[in-house]
Amino acid sequence: MKILTVTNYYPPYFIGGYEIACKETMEFLKAKGHNVMVITSDYLKDEDEDENVIRKMKYSSPSKIQQKINEYRNYKILQKYIQKFKPDLVYFWSLRGLGLNIIKAVEEKNVPKVFEIGDFWMYGYMQPSFKKKIISLVPFIRRKNVNISPAICVSKWVQKEMKTVYKSETTYVYPNATFIPKVTLRNTSPIKFIFSGRLDREKGLDIAIEALIKFSKKYRESPFTFDIYGSGDAHFIQECKLLATPIRSKVNFKGKVDLKREIYTCASILLMPTRMREPFGLVIIEAMAHRCAVIATNAYGPSEIISHEENGLLFKYEDCNDLFHNIQKLYFDRGLLKRLQDNAYNHALKNYSLTCVKSKVEKTLLDIAGFKSEDYNDFEQPNFDSESLKHLQNNSHTYVSSNCSLTSVK
Repeated sequence: MKILTVTNYYPPYFIGGYEIACKETMEFLKAKGHNVMVITSDYLKDEDEDENVIRKMKYSSPSKIQQKINEYRNYKILQKYIQKFKPDLVYFWSLRGLGLNIIKAVEEKNVPKVFEIGDFWMYGYMQPSFKKKIISLVPFIRRKNVNISPAICVSKWVQKEMKTVYKSETTYVYPNATFIPKVTLRNTSPIKFIFSGRLDREKGLDIAIEALIKFSKKYRESPFTFDIYGSGDAHFIQECKLLATPIRSKVNFKGKVDLKREIYTCASILLMPTRMREPFGLVIIEAMAHRCAVIATNAYGPSEIISHEENGLLFKYEDCNDLFHNIQKLYFDRGLLKRLQDNAYNHALKNYSLTCVKSKVEKTLLDIAGFKSEDYNDFEQPNFDSESLKHLQNNSHTYVSSNCSLTSVK
């Protein structure tokens, strides 16, 4: 099957889990024998990249006139590559900053399409109050309703919103996935807390710092470290560094890292105090896959992944005291900590391995593209967790800044 994927960012340049998931999905599909081409924005071109990754689309501009020009250009670029590549399916990921008019380029050619929904990138183009009304930014295209369908949603709550707010007609729920290492190392003493992700207010790093300050004040003789991985809002990072002054000897701002194993190896507990309406929470399953216990906000994506006190802990939204109590519980009950770490690993192995999840996605893509079930065996069936693909397990992380944060939890 020939798959043409369209997305605004594509690794090694990414904002968060959405782009990482896109890359891993494309590598999985290529490993299964499909011919995959990716078209993305020209942000930071990589001269050594695969020739099937086309970085030519223009991201939106502050200028409304330039924005219209860019969106028309993106429309023409996609038309060109549909004609050149002749895909069996167009796989849309995030179109934030690229415009909705490129969807028309696919519809005009009557090519089957599908959308991967890992955040609500369509919010800026579609007016929820009018459901499916589109404000067209290109004069030559008339206003029309756009149906974001079929839609592959990363969680049940995202599926519900796509159906009720954006009126998607056909939806599927397939979670994000990750590599599951066969050998994992677990830290026992001292406890090592970690935070991994975009460093801005919506991700709630300050809540984690405040909870650990509270813990340190109450239990002065109880050692721990807190390693923080990621980059983002420079002003917010500086605020967090000042906030962490009382425990500065225990806190390490690691910045950007190149390898996942640098984040999770020997980590004891991941803290994920997100304030945003988290569509899923890729870092949660990454941590679980490395036998790291997770304490996360009890809302949206995290609450669908974690069963409280079975494979992780959940705390009340933006409640520093509740997070502190959960930290305290895990720190002093090492039996519970070990049980959650083991259960987390088994949960990730059973539900979130790339082979398991992406095989289901592949079948759905084949169905949408119109391939018959008897044709499925024509594609290669390698073990995606094999040695030949381990380089993806340690994919390079290079963060980019963006103004595309989601709405906070209400």
